[in-house]
Amino acid sequence: MGSAQASAVAVTGTGLVAPAPGSLRGWSLFSTPGDTVTLYDSATGANGTILAKIVIPAAGAVSFALPDGLRVANGIYLTATGTLAGSVWIG
Repeated sequence: MGSAQASAVAVTGTGLVAPAPGSLRGWSLFSTPGDTVTLYDSATGANGTILAKIVIPAAGAVSFALPDGLRVANGIYLTATGTLAGSVWIG
C-alpha cells in the first residue's frame, strides 16, 4: 500500500503554506528573474527550523519530490526574495 497523495498549495511569494503540523512532500517553483526560497517549520513567520533553501535560476524552475514526506511539527512558512509561480506539496 502506497502513501497518501499530496495536496498542492499555490504560492506566489512570502507567506503561510500550511497552518498546522503535517508533512512537506515537495515543490514545483518557477521564477522569471530568479529567486531564493526558504521553507520553515513554522506557522507564524520566518522562524523555526529551516526545512529547505531553494535557489531558482533566472527563468528557471525547480521541482523536488519527497515521496515519504518530511514531518513538520508546526506548519510551513515560505519566504521568497521575489515573485514565484508554482506550488508546495503537503501531506
